[in-house]
Amino acid sequence: MVSKKDKKKQRRTGKVKASEQRLVMRDDDWNITKLSPTEVVEAIRSGDKIITRAAARMQTQNEATEIVYREKLYEAGIIDALLHFLSMCEGPFASVDLSINSNQRIFTPCHWVHLLNTMTKINLGKGRFNMQIVNNLGPLIKCMCDTKKRELFESKAQWYGSLDSFVRILGNVMQDADAGGVLLKIDGVFDMLLQCIFIKDCRLDIVKEMKQADYELAPDFDDGGVLNKIAENAQTLIFQMNHEHRGVRGVRSFTNDDGKYFKAMATTPIISSTTNGFCSTTPFVHLIAQKLKKNEKETRGFCLGTLMMLAQATKNEGTTDKEVIINVMNFALNSVGSFEDAMLITMTIFSILQPRTGVFTKVSDTRVAAAISSGLLELCIDLAVRYGEHTDPHPNTEDHMITNLWHLASSAHVTALHKRSFKAINGRRSSIQKALSDLVTGKNMYFPAGDQMDRSSVASTSENTFSIGWENKYPGRNARCSEIIQSVKAALFLSTTSCCQCLKTIRNSAVKRCSNCQRTVYCSRECQVNHWKTGGHKWDCKQMAIANALTVKGDRKKDIEKAYELEGNIIVACNKLVLENITRILVQAKHQKFDILDCIVLVELNHQLPFVKVKLATDSVLKEVDIELERFDCNRSNGNLTCVYKSYVFNGEAEESRHSCHDWAITQLVQTFPASVASHGSWKKAQDEVQDTVSTGSSLLSALLAEVGLGNSNEPARYFNIN
Repeated sequence: MVSKKDKKKQRRTGKVKASEQRLVMRDDDWNITKLSPTEVVEAIRSGDKIITRAAARMQTQNEATEIVYREKLYEAGIIDALLHFLSMCEGPFASVDLSINSNQRIFTPCHWVHLLNTMTKINLGKGRFNMQIVNNLGPLIKCMCDTKKRELFESKAQWYGSLDSFVRILGNVMQDADAGGVLLKIDGVFDMLLQCIFIKDCRLDIVKEMKQADYELAPDFDDGGVLNKIAENAQTLIFQMNHEHRGVRGVRSFTNDDGKYFKAMATTPIISSTTNGFCSTTPFVHLIAQKLKKNEKETRGFCLGTLMMLAQATKNEGTTDKEVIINVMNFALNSVGSFEDAMLITMTIFSILQPRTGVFTKVSDTRVAAAISSGLLELCIDLAVRYGEHTDPHPNTEDHMITNLWHLASSAHVTALHKRSFKAINGRRSSIQKALSDLVTGKNMYFPAGDQMDRSSVASTSENTFSIGWENKYPGRNARCSEIIQSVKAALFLSTTSCCQCLKTIRNSAVKRCSNCQRTVYCSRECQVNHWKTGGHKWDCKQMAIANALTVKGDRKKDIEKAYELEGNIIVACNKLVLENITRILVQAKHQKFDILDCIVLVELNHQLPFVKVKLATDSVLKEVDIELERFDCNRSNGNLTCVYKSYVFNGEAEESRHSCHDWAITQLVQTFPASVASHGSWKKAQDEVQDTVSTGSSLLSALLAEVGLGNSNEPARYFNIN
């Protein structure tokens, strides 16, 4: 008993002996600042249960006072005391010499782990002991990283009770760059954190055992509170490690070492419990994508950000595959709730489909096809209409959603002639057409009939054709939405099998193929005869047949054969673009004060929006055309279909880029339209050939000339804006 004299002394000095304070402390009274730091440390060394718990849960009303008190605990040697106990975690707990009576002795040494977490919190420990902790925490790390055995001080309950605080300790220590670098090199740490993210989903054995475990610091365990906290803390730490300790600040900052690091992360097998034991066949990246299915607000940002980083750092080499793309697309179609969600989703999908930056970055047919099969084009239409007004009219970075949508739509467009994308687009043709049709009929809830957007530009997308787009960058939702929708329509059209003569869409069962070249397709015998006589196939057929016998280094034979079969689609696409936009072509020539009879026309399909160029047939331009034709013939003789040759400027230096049609749906009218147009720039010589391919009801060239009034007005026609 405490005498009256001692009580008066306590009131006067404010000091209480640790043994006496311990007797009067209740579980809900955690203020131990009345004890001297030396007494607290000695009590902890002796295994005092109440004092250890009180120190771990230390809270004061004055934060400054608490920080000062912690500093004194550091000076009294609390870190050394904790590391002394925790370094023996692999041995029998009974070997720890504790002098406290058994009813007060710590039978739950996980409190030491909790206390170490408290003492290493950011801005409290100031990093002074972080390296000491890392260098002496090896035995504890080894125990905690053994997720199969799950024993700490020969007790599974201790492992369970320490797991959350252990993850927090790693996060606290990671604040120190030097200590964090050492910690990452310790075998099993990184792998263990990845396992913790899915501990509730994959480790049913742990869930079951933890529910049966009797320890004090999990009152909300029935709700999975502890496991959720562990997963959340592991996610935070992984995010911190990815950004701070890899030095990642953007796509261009990834190094080869970063690529290896993230590839190892993506391919790490996650342990799952089964009735027969354990299996570890599912890689981390697949489970991250599957986690999106739950659409948990707390985790979706982490999942999307991680997938985006994995794709960018590894350039999709052995990381993101078809399964990942399908899961991301399913999440995107069902979970967009805000503009911020749409921004992050489009950035992630774009990174997965096209992780490398550059003008002529190769787009994977396999990945794009998987995305198309899961609804990529419908998603582009939906987001363009829903959030088009949120974006800048002149987006300059890939962070802008509209730019990402633009790239996504054009990715489908430029791979539309490839085998898998071709099949994927046709598999969803009715769904895509319905999405386009809903824009015109007003059934799209985000694009009602009374919307101020010019409906005429969208209406054409529901037809069997698509119109060209000029490189105008005038502001407004109309322009931004229309460009994306036109790219979707271009992909839809290019994947259509059409007759090379009359441009009629052909069902697969009714396709008639040229027996010699096996590339051009027709709807009837009559079209084949006419195309041979007047369509130029007599000259093309021989060249195509020669190319069939050649191989292309680096390309698979099946892909080459499929590309050969679809070459006719390129020709049809170019012819159709020109024929349906003759009026606009003539207006553009007039606006530039060119005589249309002295012009040549170039068509380029490899663009976010297919466009037509009208150039004056000067000597330099004709020479350029001749070079293009020679290059085209050269590439075709080597087995390539066609190519484009352009100059782009990067960092002030011109770089010449050339890519075959196996990778890009690129063509120019000089290679596909009647030779008389390209070689001589003469519309008169081409008029008869044009007339043969114009569908019934279309105006002749002479009528179109009169319609736009060439030579009768000095003002440009009002069909569209021209820069």
